[in-house]
Formats: sequence, C-alpha cells, structure tokens
Amino acid sequence: MGRIPEDIINEIRDRADMLQVVGDYVQLKKAGANYKACCPFHSEKTPSFNVNPAQGFFKCFGCGEGGNIFTFLMKIEGWSFPEAVQHLAKRVGVDVPETSDEESEAARRKAQARALYHDILETARRWYERQLWQGEDPVGRDYLAERGIDEETARAFGLGYAPNAWTEVLSYLGTRKINAELVERAGLAIRGGRSGFYDRFRGRVMFPVIDIWGKTLAFGGRRVFDDDEKAGAKYINSPETRFYRKGSELYGLAATKQGIRSAGHAVLVEGNFDVIALHAQGIRNAVSPMGTALTERQVKLLSRYSKHVFVAFDGDDAGRAAVIKSLPALVRQGFDARVVEMPPGEDPDSFVRGRGMEAWERALGQARPIVAYALDEVMGRVEGAPIEVRVQALSEAGELLEHVTEEIAWRHYAQEVSRRLEIPLKQLGGYLKHPERLREQERRERQARRQQVAAAMGQDPAPRRPEARPEAPRRPEAGQEPQESARHDAPLPEFLSAPELRVQPKPLPIAEARLLQVLSDLPGRLVEFVDENGCRLLSDERLVVLIERVYAQHLETERPPEYARLAEEFSQEHGDPDLFSQVSALLCAERPYNDETIERTYSEIVITLQLGWLEQEERALLEIERSVVPGSQEEMDALIRRQETIKLRRELDLQYQRKRQRATG
Repeated sequence: MGRIPEDIINEIRDRADMLQVVGDYVQLKKAGANYKACCPFHSEKTPSFNVNPAQGFFKCFGCGEGGNIFTFLMKIEGWSFPEAVQHLAKRVGVDVPETSDEESEAARRKAQARALYHDILETARRWYERQLWQGEDPVGRDYLAERGIDEETARAFGLGYAPNAWTEVLSYLGTRKINAELVERAGLAIRGGRSGFYDRFRGRVMFPVIDIWGKTLAFGGRRVFDDDEKAGAKYINSPETRFYRKGSELYGLAATKQGIRSAGHAVLVEGNFDVIALHAQGIRNAVSPMGTALTERQVKLLSRYSKHVFVAFDGDDAGRAAVIKSLPALVRQGFDARVVEMPPGEDPDSFVRGRGMEAWERALGQARPIVAYALDEVMGRVEGAPIEVRVQALSEAGELLEHVTEEIAWRHYAQEVSRRLEIPLKQLGGYLKHPERLREQERRERQARRQQVAAAMGQDPAPRRPEARPEAPRRPEAGQEPQESARHDAPLPEFLSAPELRVQPKPLPIAEARLLQVLSDLPGRLVEFVDENGCRLLSDERLVVLIERVYAQHLETERPPEYARLAEEFSQEHGDPDLFSQVSALLCAERPYNDETIERTYSEIVITLQLGWLEQEERALLEIERSVVPGSQEEMDALIRRQETIKLRRELDLQYQRKRQRATG
C-alpha cells in the first residue's frame, strides 16, 4: 500500500487506548503514574515492563525493548508498520486510505478548506462583536448588563450579538466574497427551500467557541428574551462539521487556561454562561463541556493544564446525573475530581452572585471526591427500598467502581456499598469486581474466543509471534566505536551533523533528567519553560534540541508533547541510541514526587539549573578579568557583571533554601 498520511496515524494513536491494547497480552498493574507487568518479550518473574499511558509509550528495564503502540504490536505480532496501523485502525474505527499523488493533492485541498472554514468563522465573530458594541440595537448590551457581565469580561470571551433579522450575517459575508453555500457549511446559515438561505442565529448573544490556539471553531447563541418563544430554543449551537467536533473542545479554555495553571485546578460547570459569569466574579479557571456528556478527549485536553478539577454542575436532577456521567472519563485519566454541591435550583452563577465569594470558597473546601459523591447518589435510594431497587443500585455501584483502579480506594468504596446494603462484601463478588480482575477475565474470554475461531478454521490457536527477533543493539565496550545502523548511512544536513550534536553516549545531568520527567507530567510548563528562555540553562545539547523540537511539535500540531517519539527520531538521526534509552527509561520510571509536590519540584529544579548557569557565568567573567589589561574598562565591566551574578546567585540560593525549609517544616 502507499504511504499512510501522518494525520491518519496521529488520529489512530489518539483514539487508541494503549492500556487496553497492551492489556490484551499482559496483565497490567498500576504503579504510580505508570502500569507494570512481566515483559512479554523475555522471561522474567519480577515485573520490569512499564507502560506510560500519558506518553503512549512502553519500556522494559529488563531486556531494553521500548516504543509506542504501533511498535508494541509490530514486536509482539511480527507485523510490519502498515499492518500494525491497519489493525489498530480497524479497532478504533478509522479508515486508512492509500496515498497517491492525487491523494496528496486532496490533502492539500483539505488544508485549504480548513483554513477557509476558520477564516469565515473568525470574520463572522468579529462582525458579531461589532454588532454588540457598535450596533444600533442595544438589546445585547442590555442583556449582558442585566446578567452582571461587564465589557472587559465580554471582550475576553469574544462575545457578540446576532441582530434579529433573517440575512444580516449572510449579507455581510457576501460583501467579503463568501457565498451562501460556504456560510451554510460553516454552520452560520440554514437552507430554507424556495426562500434560499437565512441566518442560523438571530436575536441572540453570541458565544464563540475558540480553541486553545485562538481559532474560532463554532458558536453558541443565547436568546435575549426568555418570554419570546417564537424565537426558538433558549440556546442553539453550531452544528458539528468536518472541522469541529463538540466533544473535543471545552468552552472557555482559551480564556481561562492561564487561570487554571495559576489556581492549580479547574472548575467544570455545565453551561457557557456559567463560565463567563464566574469569570466576571473573579473566578478565572472555569470551563464547560458545552452541554454534552464529558468526553475522554475533553478530559485529556484539560489535563494539559491541571489534573485537579472541581465539578460544579447545577443543583437539579439533571445536574446530579451529569456529575455521575462525567465520572468515568475523569477517573480513567487520573484526575483528582471533587464535586461542589449546588443547593436545589441554583447554578454556580446564581450561587456566587447571591452568596458571595466566601460562600464559594467554603463550598470548594467542602467538595467531596467524585466517586464518594456518585456512590452516595446511587446508594441513597436503597434504605427501605424493595429488592428490585436495591439490586439496581448495586449494579450501578458496581459499574462506578469498575473505574477505580487503586486497590485501597476500591476496597474502601466496596465496603461502603456493603455497609449501606447490610450485605457482607464477600457475597457481593458477582456485582463488585476490581478493574484488574475484570480486565483479566476479559482477556481470558478474548483468548478463548480466538482459540474457538482458530480451531473452527483448522488453524493454530496460539497468537502469532515473530519467528526471530533481531538482537537489541549492545552498548559498545570501552574503546570501541558504536555500531552505525545501515539506515543512517545517508549524510545528515549540516545543521544536524554539527560536531556538538554528534555526542558520545553519556548520562543526562541529574537535574536536567529530572526536569524532563517533570515537563512530561506538566505539559503546561513546557511552553512556559521554553518561552522564558529556559533552554539556556541546560548543559546537555541533546536535551536542548529535544525540548525545542517537542515545543515546536506541541505548538504546530496542537497535540500533546511527544517526548518519546521525538527522542527516538533524534537518536536515529544522530546515531545516539543512548538518548532514546535514557528518555524512555525516565518516562517510565517511578517519580520521586507526587501530585502535591510536583509544582514545588519543578520550581526547585529550575532554581537549581539557574544556580548552575550563574556559577558558569561567574567563572567565565573571572576568566575575562584575568585576561584583560588591569585597570581597563573591560576589567571593570567584567568585575561589575561578576558581582551582580554573585548577588543573584546568593539570592536564588536563599530562595531555594527557604523553599526546602517550608517543604520540610
């Protein structure tokens, strides 16, 4: 087959669950942020095979095997790369086209269509915004004022107003040479039979859906008069398009991502207006799933900024049900999720406006873990209830606990279910099963089905393995040159074959290795570190190149940082397998920090690197002083700069010591 398009490979990798794929072959057990098992590639009794689901990467510390989800299938099944991609594509429901010159042209046309789509929506967004603030009709401005939304807040979210007329936006976009069919495809117009096209949004405050890169993807529109039933539903939204999937975005994240980082947590609310209203009250870290059930993709997106979230849905039956529906995605992604319970009939907006910030802070302090909250909702109806209700509640509780992988937490909640039902835990085994046991049961069932099918077809039921696996490259002995792979014989571009990059195997400095670990766990800090010129603090040029490549990949592709993949590419380009080995080991190694201490660890590492850089700067300035003419201006300049460096280093050292004292105090 032809070359598989890169965007298809990325989509397959994003959709695939590495834990499920690897779990078909080995029994994984959670170990910190990773999962461990006995290696399927060599015989061992003590587990040394690690899977890092966040990076989509595996590494065995016993035999050295490592790679991504495609590599795993290639190694364990003996497949080629296209075969592994095709297999995984079928599993996750992605069509893999063959690529030809014509298809490359089609990909180019798709990119042009995407750019046009964003341009149409951004043009419309700016027009809606002008109608809100400069239009003759004040109804949109009046509505926001009544809801307590000031202009600064409204502009922060790009709010606008769609006039109560049939073809206003169509007419305006027409003046920009954008025809009605394109406006319809962008979700801004509706085809109306004989009458042609008309505006989808009329007489509504407009809420643009903006992604984290600042691109306008869609709109939501809120009716300005609640008593105007003829105007249609209170809220209407853009339809999904080939370039917009509602379940992949979080409303408000573009405006609140920095607030989430600063606060150390996010607040998840139901509606767009809740996000804006809380922002106006000074709560700058709220996002909304836009009325949909919270999806895995939305949770992964949020995890770039924090894995601590307060769920503050409306205080009605629908809100409580939505909390329970959000549990699987949050728990599976390892979030510390807590539920802020709203009084009946209230939402976060009315709660803060009516009760104030102190009441809000108290509500956050009283928030309960989402699993405890959900179990309480489910088990709250069993007391004095008939047996049918009790059995249904037990079944729902079992489904909730399937997502709790931590053994102690699972047992605690299972015992709570047992206590509420007044039934011994050992008698509930048919309903309450730990996820690890469920996965093992499912694996055995899949294996049994595979054997049945193979037997019926007269085939060997055992899973295919490669008949021979190439021996892993060995590290050269002292005095030997490292072996060069044939695939690297082609000359490298000059900027990649520079002497300083053709390094001999050497360990990464401890602080720099730890920085790589922390950045992989805190994706939001990567952009901050590079933007603030942090790479100048690093002494290992390989790590500088890797971090800069990851930074560029993260910004250009809008995908999570891919340290493992880019480290592998770097190692192949430079004939330096040692870097890939070290990076993969670091990503899969246990962390010397936890969720509570990771930010402090990051701060301490940066200070340590700054101190090391300042020491080098001080030595360099001292050499300048010694090499210039005594009493010259050059000597004075170097002396002053060295004294400033010494002062700054002492201040940083004092800051570091204070941080350590607070941490241990």
